[in-house]
Amino acid sequence: MAGELYEDFTYAYIELTVEEDGEYSRAEYYQDYDVMYLNEGETDWLSGPSEPLVTDSDTSYTNIANGLLEIQDIVTVEETAHHYEIKYFGNDSNVFYAFQKPFDLSFQGFDLEKHLEMELFIYVDKESSYMYSFTFNILADNNECVAYIETNATFARFNEIGEIIVPEEVIEEATVNH
Repeated sequence: MAGELYEDFTYAYIELTVEEDGEYSRAEYYQDYDVMYLNEGETDWLSGPSEPLVTDSDTSYTNIANGLLEIQDIVTVEETAHHYEIKYFGNDSNVFYAFQKPFDLSFQGFDLEKHLEMELFIYVDKESSYMYSFTFNILADNNECVAYIETNATFARFNEIGEIIVPEEVIEEATVNH
């Protein structure tokens, strides 16, 4: 799954691409305070009263950074010329729990200590101390079922996001389809 999320909590733009078995689907979502606009794949734009998806989400830079603070004693940190590389490889359930809420992770039927193998890669800019890349891979295998989740987040343009404006063509098309 890949997407962009610009946070404002009353206005949002989300572009999401989901890959499943080599097939890709795409969705775009605008939240303009109390109205939402949705386009799934190649369909027409639809609009309706806003159910603020963004405000219900725990996926945020702050929550991910707080998760990192929870596990700071079990990760390794390497310093390079331009950034810090934070890494973890293993099956300590504390790593899973640190990022469970921000990414809405769940593994039913798996013993977290026995069935999960995790890889975590975080890159922090040395100059600004901002985290700019986050990758969390989880392999779950209980000999009956195998599941793999790959989570990637890229953080950029800190304090530079401008106003989120719904394009006029989206509003016009959604009005026709309403």
